[in-house]
Amino acid sequence: MIKNDGNRAQSNGTELFRLNSAVQMPGAEELYFRIGAGRIEYHDGVFKLYQDAVISTDTYFNLFSSSKYNEYTTAKNISITTTVSGNLEVELHSCSDTSDEIVDTKKIVSDLPKEVFFSFNIENLNDIQPVFHYILYRSFGESLVHSFGSYRSDSESDTVDMGIVICTFKREQRVLQTVERLNDLFSDDEYVMPGNTTVYLVDNGRTIEREQVRYDFVKLIPNKNNGGAGGYAKGITEARKNNKTHILLMDDDAVVDINVIYKTIKFLSVLNENHKDAFILGGMLLPETPIVQYEAGAERVPMFKGRKSGLDLSLKKSLLLNDKREPAQYGGWWYQCMPASITDELPLPIFIKMDDVIFGLRHMKDHVVMNGIGVWHDSFESKINPVIEFYFLRRNTLIFDSLYELKNGFRVGVDYLHTMLHCIKEGKNEEFFYTKRAVNDFLKGPAIFSDADVNEVMSIQVPERSYKDFKGTAIKKIIRNSDLKELSNLFFEGLNLTLHWNKISKKYRDSTEYLSSTDFWEKIQ
Repeated sequence: MIKNDGNRAQSNGTELFRLNSAVQMPGAEELYFRIGAGRIEYHDGVFKLYQDAVISTDTYFNLFSSSKYNEYTTAKNISITTTVSGNLEVELHSCSDTSDEIVDTKKIVSDLPKEVFFSFNIENLNDIQPVFHYILYRSFGESLVHSFGSYRSDSESDTVDMGIVICTFKREQRVLQTVERLNDLFSDDEYVMPGNTTVYLVDNGRTIEREQVRYDFVKLIPNKNNGGAGGYAKGITEARKNNKTHILLMDDDAVVDINVIYKTIKFLSVLNENHKDAFILGGMLLPETPIVQYEAGAERVPMFKGRKSGLDLSLKKSLLLNDKREPAQYGGWWYQCMPASITDELPLPIFIKMDDVIFGLRHMKDHVVMNGIGVWHDSFESKINPVIEFYFLRRNTLIFDSLYELKNGFRVGVDYLHTMLHCIKEGKNEEFFYTKRAVNDFLKGPAIFSDADVNEVMSIQVPERSYKDFKGTAIKKIIRNSDLKELSNLFFEGLNLTLHWNKISKKYRDSTEYLSSTDFWEKIQ
């Protein structure tokens, strides 16, 4: 557990976040600083600007989201102190979709490092028409930017006792790297936390030894493998027992800049009364395209729709769009923070896939998506697993549809038959097998969560079946690659799904309170 003195932060106001020049992902330089002109060198945290060089902080991680802070926090009067030397101008800019204006300029001629101070007010801004502020450096001779500095506010900060829950399953190297990065944050006296932070490392694979996570701020929790839902349920339970005010869920394969966590905690500490219950939804960026956002918030009803997808975050217009308010119903658990008091309920025990969707739809009433809060995370396409895609996703989608009454029995039965006949026609044996198992398990009702062994599903061998590929109509391909008995069974399975849909769906709806309770999870963990 990390303990810090919140009073220190308030002696000179509250530090909101630190501007960072240390690039955490190869190819992501444009998310940290923007080179506008001339020759610039970087070494040990210092930028060297040659004559007529220009560098600025209108970037994903380093701009100040003025509209967001005004809308969601008590911070109104903002200041920044940056340190430079040489012969240069330092400019404070305000950027919107209609203009990029110079708010203030300071001329510096000094051989020694000199602090440059700016202040501005952000009242009357809103995130429907985003505005952000940033710093620009323009050199007239060889100059140095020793530090971009940090943004501060004169507002008081609340205590934030953060519980960071990381669920892992046999990805020791990745998660231990994350722990080391967190130690860099917590061991640096320059970062002043407004409370206590604990990392709950839930080890579903039971492969991590205590000696590997020797830090006091880490609580290692060996756990039965009930998937991500079970791991996060365990971590959330432990965090609540320790009276944490907020809970941050993170994937074990997420690459996070430690300043993102610091910014999250500090943002929470100045939330205004209207947004105390807001979820913070981190954006997901891909390591293979590190400046492009995959998603930041999403909707599921009536269909999946990722928000702010495909934005090139090196572009100013994308940064403005990223700060613009948009509806969202849930956020991915690669990086999601919520108040611990939002609900006593835990995730539903659906192992993996759709757990974050259902949890968000049930409990998220307010949310924040903003520049500078995001992680790099492996794409879902890069780790497709047929068991996950064709069993868990399809079983859990049926559960989701039953909870929210999105489909009727006839539609579900027809969809099932269409999928299975397509698998026969195309020779998709794994998809056929796991989809069939998913539907049959769904029809068992909520008892499946108490009686079934999901690890058996994960390890089962798919029986082989022959497939004859030839030119012909779809009907001929289906007939040649199946038989009357199998086709009859599929028809009756689809009919069974149609006839029992309403009854089974009601059972799932009636059981959600118990299935998401601490009593249930303690029984199966």
